[in-house]
Amino acid sequence: MKRNFFLIFALWLAALPAMAQATQGNVLPDSVATFPRNELKVNLLLLFLPALNVEYEYLLNDESAIGVSAQARLSEKYYLIPYEALGFYRFYFGKKPAAGFFMEISGGVYAFEKETYYDPLVYPGYDPLYNRLGELRRESHVTGCLGATVGGKFLTKRNVVVELYLGFSRSLAYEHYIPRMGITLGKRF
Repeated sequence: MKRNFFLIFALWLAALPAMAQATQGNVLPDSVATFPRNELKVNLLLLFLPALNVEYEYLLNDESAIGVSAQARLSEKYYLIPYEALGFYRFYFGKKPAAGFFMEISGGVYAFEKETYYDPLVYPGYDPLYNRLGELRRESHVTGCLGATVGGKFLTKRNVVVELYLGFSRSLAYEHYIPRMGITLGKRF
């Protein structure tokens, strides 16, 4: 399941340049057309969980952007979300193009694991001879989520990007809230 998801996601990212529209002449104002429009970032904060989060962002203009975020855990011991994929839209309030304070709305798909203890006395039909003390099972679930985030983006003259953000997503099928937080480091190109 994970391989299929990441294969589809990688193919979608590879097809993004093919979906670009060619225009004749400069139809955008000079202030909008002069800055780089692509960003690739890694979330440094989630590496401590340990999980890997990579984000791609395309700047629509100097006030808004769309992007995708893909996350996968690196260890089963500490982090209960095996993977997450989000699409987001950001609106910026800074003086530099697509920098400063921002608000974001997001939606996506994530998986989570739930540990349940099955007690032979509580669950009829459970075989007590198999495991007299009960059994701890880890069950995987996949669901969609919607969320909101606020944060700040800082941009250097060499187009190095640093972001700080905090937000939450709400599961569409379960009573879960997923934190969305990060200290990201990336490059605008």
